[in-house]
Order: sequence, then structure tokens, then C-alpha cells
Amino acid sequence: MNASRWSSLPSRQSRKQSLRNCEFTTSPNGARAVQAATVPTSASKRILRPSFTRRVPPDIEHDKERVFLLSTTHGAETHALAAAIATMRVYQENDVVERLHQQGTRLKAGADEVIAKHGMSEYVRIIGRPCCLVFATHDRDGEPSQEFRTLFMQELIRRGVLGPSFVVSYSHSDADIDQTIAAIDGAVGVYARAMEEGAGRYLIGPATKGVYRRYN
Repeated sequence: MNASRWSSLPSRQSRKQSLRNCEFTTSPNGARAVQAATVPTSASKRILRPSFTRRVPPDIEHDKERVFLLSTTHGAETHALAAAIATMRVYQENDVVERLHQQGTRLKAGADEVIAKHGMSEYVRIIGRPCCLVFATHDRDGEPSQEFRTLFMQELIRRGVLGPSFVVSYSHSDADIDQTIAAIDGAVGVYARAMEEGAGRYLIGPATKGVYRRYN
């Protein structure tokens, strides 16, 4: 049964009321059938034909501007609820928050050190709380640069780190943090050369675009 059929099914109360208005008849083959009282019970028409009507709550049908979409798109997504419960259980049984701050602090300290080594502290900055770190990239004029952000992420990927941000998780080990710091070190080295020669010389594709922008 498709979604449109499901949406038109009557409520339990309306089904009970309709059954009260129905009569039972016997078909020629001996089987019993339910027929709405408004339908003639002739010998040639022993079929189920209840006359249900769909009632729409009065507060849904109106001529005002719509401000919210009523939807059951994720109504049956029980696996997401199960995952949420399992996640909360991990938080209860382990020092997750402490671990996130510990690994984030370690990552930021190491990243700041290698960025400073390349003289790029004014252009590549690690910001945010230890448990939720992001990075900012700037060009030679100190302006936020999507081109240099693309270059930085490109060089991280080249070194095995997929890093649109530096948000740590409970599963990140010390070895993972060390690998990320090493990748930042190499990426910032390329970043420093691109500051002198231009990011376009090192990019292997077009620069990414911000999600929240006025024009495409």
C-alpha cells in the first residue's frame, strides 16, 4: 500500500462507528460480508462498500502563511533512536567529555606549534573549544580566503586526513592526533609557499564555495 492510501485510512473510532451502521449479509457461497447500510443488499452485490470520510482538523486548513511543514518522513526511523540511546549509554559509562577536551587540547597545542614554525600563525588559526575545534584561513591581506581553505584541506587529504574541521571524537587515539598534527605541518608548509607564489599554482581543482552565500 502506498503513502497516499495510508494517509486516507480512517481512524479506529470512525471504523467502529461505520461498523455500527453496517449490516452483515450472506453471499451465495456461504461467506459473510459487511456492507454499508446505504448500499443496497441485493443478491448480485455482496461486497464490502463502507462509506468512510476523511476528516481534516480545522486548525490545519486555513488561509494564513505556512510556517511549519507537517511531515512523517522520519516517523519510522527507529534505528536513529536506538543509536541515540546507545550513544547516551556510552556517555554514562565512560569519561567521554573529559576525553574530548583532553584530545582537543592536545591537537590544538600541536597544531599551533607547527603553524608557528612556518610563520603562518597570523594566517592559519585554530579556534573554538577543545572539544569543537575549527580552523580559519586567510590570504596575504589577512582576509578570509576560500581559496586558501581549499588548498589547506587539499594538502590535509593528500596526507591522509579528511579535515573540514578539527572536531575530535571519543574514538580518536593519541596516534590519530599525532598523524593529524603531522598532516597540518605538511599542509601549512605548502600554504606558506602558496602565500608567495599564489594558491592557484598549487590547487588541483577549483576552490570550494561557502554554503551560506548570497550568489552562486
